[in-house]
Amino acid sequence: MNLVPGWRLERAKERRTNPAFRFAYRQLESAARAFLGEKMRPQDRPAGYYHNYFCPDHAVELEFDAESPNEHRCPRDGRVFSGEPYDSAWRWFVNNRLSGMAYRLALMWQLDANAACLSRCREILLAYAERYPGYPIERELPYGWGKVANHSLDEAVWLIPIARAYDLVRETLNAPERTLIESNLLALAAEHIQSQKFHRIHNIECWHNAAMAAVGICLDDAGFQKMALKDRFGFHHQLREGVLDDGMWWEGSSSYHFYTLAALIAHVQVSENTRARLHDEGRLKAMFRAPVSLAFPDFRLPATNDCWYFSSLLSDVCHGVPPADAFYEVAYGWYNEPIYAGILERNYAKKPRTAVESLLYGEELPDSGGEFDAGSAVLKPSGVAILRSRDPIEAQSCVLLKYGPHGGGHGHPDKLSISYYAHGFPVATDLGTPGYGVDLNETWYRQTLSHNTVTVNGRSQPPAEGRLVNLDLHRADGFEVVDASVSCAKAPYAGVTMRRVILWTDCCFWDVFYVTAPQECQMDWVCRFNADRRRHTGLSRRGSIALSGDGYAHVRNPVEFVPAEKVSLEWGLSQGGVGVFLPEDGSTEIILGEAPLQPASETGDLLIRRRFAHETTFVALLHHWDTAPAVSRVEAVGRDGRGGAAGFLVQAGDETHLWALSEAVPVPAGVEVDRIFSYPLQLPR
Repeated sequence: MNLVPGWRLERAKERRTNPAFRFAYRQLESAARAFLGEKMRPQDRPAGYYHNYFCPDHAVELEFDAESPNEHRCPRDGRVFSGEPYDSAWRWFVNNRLSGMAYRLALMWQLDANAACLSRCREILLAYAERYPGYPIERELPYGWGKVANHSLDEAVWLIPIARAYDLVRETLNAPERTLIESNLLALAAEHIQSQKFHRIHNIECWHNAAMAAVGICLDDAGFQKMALKDRFGFHHQLREGVLDDGMWWEGSSSYHFYTLAALIAHVQVSENTRARLHDEGRLKAMFRAPVSLAFPDFRLPATNDCWYFSSLLSDVCHGVPPADAFYEVAYGWYNEPIYAGILERNYAKKPRTAVESLLYGEELPDSGGEFDAGSAVLKPSGVAILRSRDPIEAQSCVLLKYGPHGGGHGHPDKLSISYYAHGFPVATDLGTPGYGVDLNETWYRQTLSHNTVTVNGRSQPPAEGRLVNLDLHRADGFEVVDASVSCAKAPYAGVTMRRVILWTDCCFWDVFYVTAPQECQMDWVCRFNADRRRHTGLSRRGSIALSGDGYAHVRNPVEFVPAEKVSLEWGLSQGGVGVFLPEDGSTEIILGEAPLQPASETGDLLIRRRFAHETTFVALLHHWDTAPAVSRVEAVGRDGRGGAAGFLVQAGDETHLWALSEAVPVPAGVEVDRIFSYPLQLPR
């Protein structure tokens, strides 16, 4: 066998009865037994586009039924879709399941000499080998054509477990069968993928490389191996140029980070017998650690840019790749770092240890007592900062600010957007994306309005890259700071500059958003709330309002309110609540409506603060509590050089705090201040 060291298989055999690993073996055995009863076979026609297998109304994946190639049900309302593009997208699931199960069947043959598993695996391989040369090349895409699949990306993802399966059962095949599979399937598929290489730093190219490496090593083809590993845009080049210095993949998405990492892991794994020790690459190590620093209190990952909303270190991190525990079984086996054991312990506190990767790559887990230390962090090259309360992680409150690079074709127009958790609850988070094939993906989820930031003249932001102005995570002054800005050179934001400052404490935080434009324009500060609004003060209803702009058509029942000088709103959570004080919104139009969440069938409150100006500063104090509001009163004091408040008095429990945002802030007569917090903004005049 070329693609897996013999010692790994021998160790996996020994683990079949080891209490630490027996659940993984039983899961593998059970899955193989269940699959043997299925009638699924390779299809005579290529698969379509996975992202078309979504309900256009609810933006959720349809229910795949292996016995139903022409009827596809929405899990939300039961509606059945038939015909194209759903029928061809259904075949993506067939290919994905057949290739994955061929590998697992081959493993069962190696671990347990299961003849039925061997027979079914050989059947799948030979059936694909007979059909593959006749699959037409799909030419609907401008590049990256597939044969068995719609795209060369899906072709590569499908091919890797096919090559692994063949490598594990090769010795059981006769000469004509080997020739058929090697020539008509493996080599032909690798040649096709080689012809579709992107020749750029991209997640897809990492999958192209891993597939060519798997076939090249399996068939002892030095050409495929060299192109995949050492050539320009090969494995080493992708790590060097595609992984940022903070360990995140450059496309700025948690899902694409793990999707790319899955390809790189596969490349390393199939190369183990070459003694290349690719797992020692420093940037590969960093890719496992970086997402951990960004995990939210529920261990979900930020759904920034094109990203699945469900991405989590305790479940799936992306579609089409193993769940998080499988990744960290490999990481802990390779690097023996306690943080990875901690992630695995968190996973296995909720479910058995069933990842097949534990059999081949895992190690015995230490008993760490479930401790998991997560503090505030910044990933500067990625342009993401997260500020956290000092509570245990499940009960933490936190805010994440995104300011960095756009992220290429998977980037979103969301500079200076925030995601907010209160006591472990996702109050206002990035929504990521659903399937690319649904209209809502472009008209809502990829528009600035669906993010918690600012829009100008109702238009979505152009691609841009912000910079970090200041960062202080030490709380020397009693609070943490992340301060970032972005200047836009492209239309329709040409000449617009934005700066957002977050001043963080454990019970509340200030959000100061400064915007300037070359001329007067409409500036909308936007925030979604995944909670039930309980009350608001300082707002007088004016009536329904018609909204226009990029994504604004998706706001339901928008109502305009006339604000008093001071406004407050509160939302209830399952325990406690969150509130927003708007202490100087007298000249602001307040709009409240409902907007799609994830999935789109669910809606949440949308708060829009609208001003017409060429320069303005939106100021808000957000607070959260378990039993009673942490803040009862906020009052503006003094004036700065632009006519805004110089600071604010805050009543927090029994204490009165003064937050000074200018150099000199007068304390009102008769007011006793218990504590002063100072962060002079020094905005341009």
